[in-house]
Amino acid sequence: TLKKALAEAIQSAPPRKEQAPLRLPVDRVFSLPGVGTVVTGTLAAGTLRVGDPVALEPQGLASKARTLQNHSHKIESALPGMRLAVNLPGIEVEAIERGAVVSAPGSLSATTLADVQLSLLATAPRALEHRERVRVHLGTGETLARLHLLEREAIAPGDTEVPAQLLFESSVAPARGERLVLRTYS
Repeated sequence: TLKKALAEAIQSAPPRKEQAPLRLPVDRVFSLPGVGTVVTGTLAAGTLRVGDPVALEPQGLASKARTLQNHSHKIESALPGMRLAVNLPGIEVEAIERGAVVSAPGSLSATTLADVQLSLLATAPRALEHRERVRVHLGTGETLARLHLLEREAIAPGDTEVPAQLLFESSVAPARGERLVLRTYS
């Protein structure tokens, strides 16, 4: 029953955007002897080929995809939705952390401010207040931000498409239209 439900959900899911700029949120980073720095993640958008130049945001670093692996098998190119390990020469492992994004050079920029449209679940236990401190889950990262509501003082449970700004406490690199999750600070 579960397998059937998953197969049906996959059929109704919107297609991944192969033509969109490359976006690979990093969920793990490590170093291998003789190989160097490797990052892993699920390719969220775009395609990636061996030798392609890449940027790491919000760190502002540049490299290229020396090798690609999908479930321990070397591959030459990757499509959206694939799990990947990417070897990034010339970057120290300490310079990257979970939440970084491997992207096409120039397609993303580091920022501490983002315009968003928020919806609060109808089952939320309380409203979110203007200037409230929140946790933001974006890609594979988590950061703190201050919520700035643009048209009201609070978002009530069940409210949708409320314009707001998030002032992040550390740099992030969101893509246009990328979804995120807010949680209360506590």
